[in-house]
Amino acid sequence: MGAVLTLVLLLVTTPAWAEWVKGHEDYQAVVYIDPASICKDGDRCRVLVMYDLKAPGASGELSISALHEFDCKEARWRILDSSFHSGPMGTDKIIRSDTVASGSPIAWNYPIPDTVPDSLLKFLCPHPKFIIIAPPALAGLSHCLDMNGCFAPMKTEPSEHR
Repeated sequence: MGAVLTLVLLLVTTPAWAEWVKGHEDYQAVVYIDPASICKDGDRCRVLVMYDLKAPGASGELSISALHEFDCKEARWRILDSSFHSGPMGTDKIIRSDTVASGSPIAWNYPIPDTVPDSLLKFLCPHPKFIIIAPPALAGLSHCLDMNGCFAPMKTEPSEHR
């Protein structure tokens, strides 16, 4: 288990490996996801998220990389690991790292409408037919989770206009 946690931390704190895709923007940050990091396990889905802050945070951070977990069945989310960076897009030194110890309980949160977690939950959690209509912030992303939980090109059904 320690090796898995180390690998996760390495991925979360090494943004150069990620190909970030813009997923949301508000007055505080531009938020990116790494599509290659999406991992689905039953009703749960994990993804690496990068918050590129528009102003320095409380600790002087300019960006935060985090591993988010979503519970699609219960429509809730939580952060498993996070790293606060002194540079934009996860660059420069790590100011602080918050890691949840193996086996420690992590509180689940229910997303507030029109927030980053709400947008990501709607995007990552599959529709029963495995077709996802992305919220406006993710509209440029033409991908969805397929039946195996893989990030794949969006599958569309022919329209039946009369």
